[in-house]
Amino acid sequence: MFFYILLFLIVMLLGLSKLKNKNEFIAITLFVVSAARFDVGFDFLSYYNSIELFQPHDMTYIRFGLLHGGLIEFSNYIGFTQLYFIVTSAVIYFFIHLSLNKHSENYLYSILIFIGVPFFFLMSFNFIKQFTAMVLVLYSIRYIFERKLLSFIFVIFIASLLHYTAIMCVCLYYLYGRKIPSVFLIVFFASSFFAFPLAQNIIDTLLPFYSHYLDVKVEGGKSFQALLILLFLLFIMFRRLINNKKSDFYFVTFIIGACIYNTFQPIGFSATRVSYYFLIFLILLVPSFGSRIRKKQFTLLLIALTFTLFIISLYSNSKVGTRSPSVPYQTFFNKTIHDIRPYGWVKK
Repeated sequence: MFFYILLFLIVMLLGLSKLKNKNEFIAITLFVVSAARFDVGFDFLSYYNSIELFQPHDMTYIRFGLLHGGLIEFSNYIGFTQLYFIVTSAVIYFFIHLSLNKHSENYLYSILIFIGVPFFFLMSFNFIKQFTAMVLVLYSIRYIFERKLLSFIFVIFIASLLHYTAIMCVCLYYLYGRKIPSVFLIVFFASSFFAFPLAQNIIDTLLPFYSHYLDVKVEGGKSFQALLILLFLLFIMFRRLINNKKSDFYFVTFIIGACIYNTFQPIGFSATRVSYYFLIFLILLVPSFGSRIRKKQFTLLLIALTFTLFIISLYSNSKVGTRSPSVPYQTFFNKTIHDIRPYGWVKK
């Protein structure tokens, strides 16, 4: 845990400093931490084994898709397993950096939200494929704002090659510029708690090959749902502070993500992952509010809240009896496949 606390403090101090290229230093710091990790993330063993044990004509391209499958094969071919984690980390932080530099009203605020909220930074160690797709979706909004439909669809198509669920984000193009009444959003949010049976019927009818995902219930995610409820109430109350189309777009997109999360939460956090494509816009939404509040007070409040959330997440992860999603942190230097904890590993 100490390593992550130190990382948070380093990022915070960089963001508060007057260094000319502080945003770049923050992005590079997070990239290095992500790229150098070893046996961090519940699915690390699965990715590592797929690279180490890759064989032509196995199921790699079916399981991981064309782009991730190709990177897995190449990492195996050159005998450098860590290359996969280095390249995917580079993709994640390159596009996050580009997106925040272009769209965030405060880079530090966005990064604090990204680190502090448990399903962003820490979860990026686990859902590698989806996060590479998510950052491309985040980057694609530049073409939404510029009303370049073909460019937007192209980026979403590339994202879908990284994780097929990204294709659903095509709908974002048509959200921009539409003022959706708060009353409608309140009704939509409230009804989402009871929408799972309807969603299940729709998937069973239109996408039957995904139905089996809804049959497996995995516990977890209720604490994060409580956080989403609190954020929803706060954003609805202070929506009047939103006075431009971009901020309202972030607001509505985040609310849709919260509704999707509520819908699939009855079967646990695994099924709620599709909501992350929309929830990630929280890192742009919060700075748009912060720019309309006294900066010093808002900065201190945000640091305190995100640091608290970060500590709670780390503490919860450290108490996991089996493989933790993020704790302990270690690097790949002088490590082999034999140093990875197996799935059946239990903390002594």
